[in-house]
Amino acid sequence: MTGGRGEDIQQTITAFPTVLQQDAQDPYRWVDFGDAFLEAGQNRNAHYSFDQVLVLAPRTAELLLRAADFHFQVGENQEALRITARILALIPDYDSVVFADYIMSVAPKISCGWAFRKILAPQRRGCVS
Repeated sequence: MTGGRGEDIQQTITAFPTVLQQDAQDPYRWVDFGDAFLEAGQNRNAHYSFDQVLVLAPRTAELLLRAADFHFQVGENQEALRITARILALIPDYDSVVFADYIMSVAPKISCGWAFRKILAPQRRGCVS
């Protein structure tokens, strides 16, 4: 890889052991590592990282949302929905954020029918009225 995002991801992954020696209890670090591992195609390590987030920050909605997003991205919709239910139990105002994530995760599977076009994602391109 030449420059840019790929190098940043590799640097994050390379720093993983050193950073964790300094503070393995920081859920924000685990989220960053999870994202980097996912981007690098290391889903097993990403999964472990997001599991750590759930243990270390069980009541932090913004981190739970990122963990749920990971599960949506890897096709683990049931786990993602379980986490988003936890978020809504903590902060009901997150409902629009949670449902937007869910809709985007299933959008490729939903036909471009009237309900989808008019209610769920009116801005979606590729749907013909």
